[in-house]
Amino acid sequence: MTREPVYAGVDLGGTNIRLACSGRDGVFLREAAFPTFCAEQGISSYDYLNGIITDFVNLFSCGYDVKTICMGIPAIYYDGSITASPNIQDFEPQRMISGFAGRGIPFHIYNDVKCAAIGEMWKGAARGVSDFIFVNSGTGVSMAAVAGGVLVNGRNNAAGEIAYWISEPGSVTGYAGGHAPFEEKFSGRWIAENMRGVLDEKDLTAKRVFEEYAKGNIHVKPVIDRLLAEFATVLANACLILNPGMLVFGGGMAEALDIEFFDSYIKKTVPFPPLLVRSTLGGMAGLYGAVKLAIINAEK
Repeated sequence: MTREPVYAGVDLGGTNIRLACSGRDGVFLREAAFPTFCAEQGISSYDYLNGIITDFVNLFSCGYDVKTICMGIPAIYYDGSITASPNIQDFEPQRMISGFAGRGIPFHIYNDVKCAAIGEMWKGAARGVSDFIFVNSGTGVSMAAVAGGVLVNGRNNAAGEIAYWISEPGSVTGYAGGHAPFEEKFSGRWIAENMRGVLDEKDLTAKRVFEEYAKGNIHVKPVIDRLLAEFATVLANACLILNPGMLVFGGGMAEALDIEFFDSYIKKTVPFPPLLVRSTLGGMAGLYGAVKLAIINAEK
């Protein structure tokens, strides 16, 4: 009996690992989620993650034919190596790829934000849009671009890494020194950390900072105004380079951002301003994108 082909996606997030299998229509046949790392000592990230994916795929091996697996990770993956990945220490990507290849299942790895962009184009806010930018602002800050319906990867799969954006003339602080200059200003983690002394709250979050900002807190407002202005400049310059038709905001801070502020700035500075929208897939964008990239790779 011929088994129905399915495609598996994995989204390795900072908190959860999400998995899904679907046919070509993108209707998930099964979903699962697990904590990102095992609390038990002595279990490596590789063993834990490999075990989760293997068990998930095995559930489909009887009734379905798993054609491909694609995983999105919070890092740059190129030529068998992972870089810009402070949260992934012992992942061993080549070992995982080889292990599934031994079962006849191709295993592909992409940056998680690039997966999210593909997810939005397939099932979300950018459906039917061939040229757009996806901006992720959450624990970190990153960007992915789609041009002519195809991901812009760059020579080393590092296109869109705006965490390392240099905005101060003469600055030599950057990747080589272990820094991500823009991310250390604007990501959720750093906003909370940098504002802790201002608000004097022990467990301060970026959400709380933006709540105070919305109230017009005189200590918070000038700091956030300055950061938003710099972020608007980054986005406007990205639009000037890529000429997108849409700019999609995703990530944990997307709801807190004032889209109208960015829209006003971009309309004043960019010859052909894109439409600015928020993600409609939220935290599921990366998983949908991983499944879609599994389908794309299976059909090559």
